[in-house]
Amino acid sequence: MMRNYQGFENRAKECKEAVLEMKDPLVVNHYDCDGLSAGAIAIKFLEDNKIKHRIKTIRKLDDVLIEQLKDEKEIIFCDLGGAHPKVDSLNAKVVIFDHHQTTGTQKLQLNPHLFGFDGSTEMSGSTCTYWALQKLPEVAIVGAVGDMQYPFIGLNLELAKKLEQQSILKIEFGLKMYGRMSRPLVQFLAYADEPYLPGLGGDEARCAMFWKRTKYTKTKMRGPHTHN
Repeated sequence: MMRNYQGFENRAKECKEAVLEMKDPLVVNHYDCDGLSAGAIAIKFLEDNKIKHRIKTIRKLDDVLIEQLKDEKEIIFCDLGGAHPKVDSLNAKVVIFDHHQTTGTQKLQLNPHLFGFDGSTEMSGSTCTYWALQKLPEVAIVGAVGDMQYPFIGLNLELAKKLEQQSILKIEFGLKMYGRMSRPLVQFLAYADEPYLPGLGGDEARCAMFWKRTKYTKTKMRGPHTHN
């Protein structure tokens, strides 16, 4: 399927307009980082437009939950909704922001897969929601990273570059190892898993010894300090 940028942009506008027409929607979002981020973006948009709303965070959209939603009049699905065929059975006005493979629901949906983009690598649920509602860009980026969509490519990368141009985001090259800014060096080395450090990983004592030896070697190579 060819990539259809214009079609995606047009659908994003259509979804935004549909949300603006809602009176009291229920926002249903997934419970992981990406889903929570997507839900936060939707809530921020509703708040800024003074639209009354409610929120429901779920682990899975299944038949039981679909039954619980049958009396709702307006629903916004974030990071889910496109893959469950029974969504079409809901009488509610529905807007879906999803990036998973979709069954082709008849409800209004913004989903990269429908326009030739790969939702597993190029766009997360939160960046999809942001593309339409244009709120909390930093949260959208957090959601994409939390969904393991890094390094950024495709629409995620386009969004990141756009935010960098607006001075909202700064893109830097650096270590991907977790804890670079928050953990003591010994723990940083011991719990690194990307990349895993053979002989050091999982062993704080060895990491401490490694650091002491490295420190000693550097000091020995420099020689003693002298003062005039």
